[in-house]
Amino acid sequence: MNSSKIRYQNTQALIRECGSITLFANKLGKAETQVSSFAGANPRKGIGNKIARQIEECFGKSEGWLDVIHDHESSFSKIKDLMEKLPENEQARIVAMVEAYLGTSQPPK
Repeated sequence: MNSSKIRYQNTQALIRECGSITLFANKLGKAETQVSSFAGANPRKGIGNKIARQIEECFGKSEGWLDVIHDHESSFSKIKDLMEKLPENEQARIVAMVEAYLGTSQPPK
């Protein structure tokens, strides 16, 4: 896997942690359109060294963190497996707690 793909995947993991690309962009202090150009579903450019270091600093990661393969998927798989073992009402309660913690809860429709 090349360094561009590694940076993209690690950035995607941080976006998932934030809850959305909008929240990620806000935390980074960048416009969502700018972030989408390098971290969206169809990025038009790669993540350069300058923005990589900014992302790492903003998210409390060590320099070079974005350039190293991390096992994000196994963590998400573990969480998914554990959640599937719970009754639906407990799943909903946990999702609501995580959303409240992240500040991403949406009002009911």
